[in-house]
Amino acid sequence: MVNTSIIYKILSILLMYPDNNLKFSLKDLLYAFDNEKILSINSHDEIVFFMNFLMKEDLLLLQQLYVDTFDRKKLYSLYLFEHIHGDSKDRGQAMVDLQNMYISNGYKISSYELPDYLPVFLEYLSLISQKEAGYFLGEIINIVMIIGNRLKNVNNIYYKLFFALEELSVTKVDENIIKLALSYEEKMNFGEEFEYNSDELTFQNNRKISNNY
Repeated sequence: MVNTSIIYKILSILLMYPDNNLKFSLKDLLYAFDNEKILSINSHDEIVFFMNFLMKEDLLLLQQLYVDTFDRKKLYSLYLFEHIHGDSKDRGQAMVDLQNMYISNGYKISSYELPDYLPVFLEYLSLISQKEAGYFLGEIINIVMIIGNRLKNVNNIYYKLFFALEELSVTKVDENIIKLALSYEEKMNFGEEFEYNSDELTFQNNRKISNNY
């Protein structure tokens, strides 16, 4: 039986802000990942390519890429509830609920981290059963793949990590939702900051994603 824990852990690390610790650990991460034949050959090779890219590139350039990608545009935000609740008060309660779920399973996060940060969520998935992890990933897989497709559309190398996650989800992506979300962005000059008032998109299990970017 395959064990997905190591994959969740590695993807969690790769989605964090790159620093010297990441640089120093990349060879070990690559070795550990290369020994796990869980993902498809294509996804496996894409992650190996991504890690080799991190090893070869200058750290300052990697940090700039990360900031430009995830910190400066809400479209690519790694804070999951930002995509679901926007800036509404519901986001605060959702984070409390998620934090309580972590605590009930013995997972404690640092005081400076938010529970809806995707790398934090993936680390949590690495600590629970494979069945539970696949289910919880399925709860957010549409959001994950909207971000992944947005990144792919602008040829941002980070998209490879998001597409790998799709293979670990027990819930299939709703392609109609992905197309609908991306079609809105095409009409609103994709890639730019924008605001518009449209109905919320309904996601898996009646969850919603806000369009208030």
